[in-house]
Amino acid sequence: VINGIESVAYEAGFNVIITQTHESFDIEVKNVGQLTHHSIDGLLISLSTETHDFEHLKTLHQQGLPIVFFDRITDEIDTHKVITDNFKGGY
Repeated sequence: VINGIESVAYEAGFNVIITQTHESFDIEVKNVGQLTHHSIDGLLISLSTETHDFEHLKTLHQQGLPIVFFDRITDEIDTHKVITDNFKGGY
């Protein structure tokens, strides 16, 4: 997935910065905060399994930062989402 994201982003003139949460909500909030303080153009994020509070992302979305969720998503933020259908994929 990351190779595909990087290939498309680079062709469009964007750099990709990758961080990992290791499934920690606290690390997710910290990483998102650090990234947004460095003038990013958008956020592509797979939520940590611990994430149940989406305020850190809602605030950014309300401020106009483009956000795309992939893999683990939330319906609490109306934005683009990319998920797979594991049942159909297994079939």
